[in-house]
Amino acid sequence: KSNLPHFAPVPRQSTSLNSFRNAKTISTVLSVLFVDLLAFNLPTMLTFNHQNQPSIISSAVAQDDDPSISSSYETKVVKLPSGVQYYDAVVGSGDVVADEGRTVQFKWVLRRSNGYFVDSNQFSEEPFIYKVGNLKKVIKGVDEAIRGMRVGGVRRINIPPNMAFVEGVGEGKPGPMPHGFGPQRQILTRIDREVWYFEIKLLKIK
Repeated sequence: KSNLPHFAPVPRQSTSLNSFRNAKTISTVLSVLFVDLLAFNLPTMLTFNHQNQPSIISSAVAQDDDPSISSSYETKVVKLPSGVQYYDAVVGSGDVVADEGRTVQFKWVLRRSNGYFVDSNQFSEEPFIYKVGNLKKVIKGVDEAIRGMRVGGVRRINIPPNMAFVEGVGEGKPGPMPHGFGPQRQILTRIDREVWYFEIKLLKIK
């Protein structure tokens, strides 16, 4: 469904001067609408067009020429019984996988289901760190979806509301937790109905 508003038919003007003015006005309005539409949909294009566009994490975070970043895409969607869905945009490497009891470190980007950006730690020096299975530290959906990942992997995850921020929002609540009033407000106003989209890049496993 188009985000552009409906325009009524433009009446035919009696003079060429009026036609020129109307055409110029409509052209200006459409130009502004196009810029706004592009701005609103750019996050979605960057996130979901994974075959032609690098993920926001692999392009903005991984600057170390890690060969895993350019590895082949795995597009098979995995659907868990809980309703969590994910696929590997980049398959990691190594013999060790994230599983129960292992400590993992990762970068994350959080968006709403329509692609609107909420928050990220991609430019922070501090990754998100937790022990797999510790639901006091992480939301259930992320804990389920991170299992089986290898270092360097990038996984994209859809998390239903009952597997997301059910404990609430704020300091000390399971995360990854957005910072600041605006990002947290986005969650609070949609906490019981939004499907959340996480993109995570696994940095370390211990």
